[in-house]
Amino acid sequence: MPQDLLTKTSFNLDTSGIAGFFGGEEAVTAMSTVHFFSGRWLLGWYNSPGSYTIAKCYGRLARGKLWRGLFLGDGSDPAELFGLGGKKGLRFVAAESGTNLAATGHLAYLLSKRCQGAEIEAQIIAGNRRNSCVNVSIVHLRCAPETRRYVESKRDSFSIFLALLTIFTNIAVCIVSAVYRQWYSFAMILLGITANGISCLVIGSAILELRHSQPSAGSPRGDGVIINDRDMIVLVGDEGAVNFVTGGSFLLDFSSKSISGGKDGSRKGQDLVKSAAQGHNVFPNDNMIPDSGSTATRKSLSDVALPSRVESLPSPSPSKPSNLNKIGACALLLTVQFVLQLLLIPQSSLFGQILFLFSLAVSWAYNSYLASLDRESLQINIISECLNLRPVAHKPVPKYDLATWTGAAVFVAYVLRPSNCRELLDQIIPNNTTTWSKFKEEIVHDVKSAPQLVAGEKDSNTVITQRAQVVDANIEPAEDA
Repeated sequence: MPQDLLTKTSFNLDTSGIAGFFGGEEAVTAMSTVHFFSGRWLLGWYNSPGSYTIAKCYGRLARGKLWRGLFLGDGSDPAELFGLGGKKGLRFVAAESGTNLAATGHLAYLLSKRCQGAEIEAQIIAGNRRNSCVNVSIVHLRCAPETRRYVESKRDSFSIFLALLTIFTNIAVCIVSAVYRQWYSFAMILLGITANGISCLVIGSAILELRHSQPSAGSPRGDGVIINDRDMIVLVGDEGAVNFVTGGSFLLDFSSKSISGGKDGSRKGQDLVKSAAQGHNVFPNDNMIPDSGSTATRKSLSDVALPSRVESLPSPSPSKPSNLNKIGACALLLTVQFVLQLLLIPQSSLFGQILFLFSLAVSWAYNSYLASLDRESLQINIISECLNLRPVAHKPVPKYDLATWTGAAVFVAYVLRPSNCRELLDQIIPNNTTTWSKFKEEIVHDVKSAPQLVAGEKDSNTVITQRAQVVDANIEPAEDA
């Protein structure tokens, strides 16, 4: 009988050596997606590989000397550990308030990634020279988000289907192990299902929020420009909206309310922020608009998202050590699982080891799917919806392509029309020789006398293009000075 060959053979796979390490990176990344998908925190009941890797990574969240000794770390910030923070944004120069930030925050980094990935709606090349491409994106911030808001996870039917398939497969394999009296395999699969399920419940029950500082009363408009070596992003909006971009951050609240009460209980009665991404596409297709200056057609830069409905949340209580210690307990449980697998799986027969390995393989495949999802894209969709960024009918927000850095700086001055235009030009173009100063004064005079232009309108695009070409023709004498 084939069954006898599997149960009575002396051959040993010894899968215990890979059970705690195989698929560890995928498992850690999969766990970090738990706050993005609705119900994901309830769907962790499968025998996940990489238990020791997960324990070492997320055990650092626990506070206290005991946990610090078991899981070496310095009490990492939860948001950074889950890939929701820690990225530095680019330099920001305000047009009116005088703010000059050498580095912005994580949300500005996400917005810059959003603009870099957008296709150019209309390529506008000013002048004859083209040393390097300078892209200028214009983002109209139509609403100022509340200083604190809860972010609702998106519903993904396909992800739920894969999770249920993985769970039922693991349970079926566990039952088969019991039917054929493979008790070591049965016990280790059941322990793996329990340990991973509890860990998902505890880690995933945290509340994901967005927060930023409240601007002081009477603050001027927050218009400004985000600058790097090759691109500029013009932000047009009030101080609150710009503060959200330049200094906002994600927050994971592990308070007792979120962990003991669960997500549904703690969030009852709040309006939900639904993700704009469908099928994880960050840049939905816009209407194709013909480019009068080129035979090619490009997509709009417009930040696309559905209108959001959000409510301010009361300031969350800091995550208490006792609550974070629950994560430490989960990490300890995962470590115990790893040790027991090392000891008991070799005692099982070949058939039991094959069943155990099969449950790991199915779970690894599901973890690999979750790890393949772009977490930055999911975050970009969240902030796009919070800022209510969407295309305006007949007024697509363009992304301009200029020939020189100086031409791009002058273009930004035309769009923002700051009260202190010279100061803005000095921040973007630090050259202050006599020739450059004269050139800047001419630009300041022209900007002040020019009518207000709205980037994206057909007539304004034509005027801006013509002026950019004239300015670019006058740049050479200044640059040669």
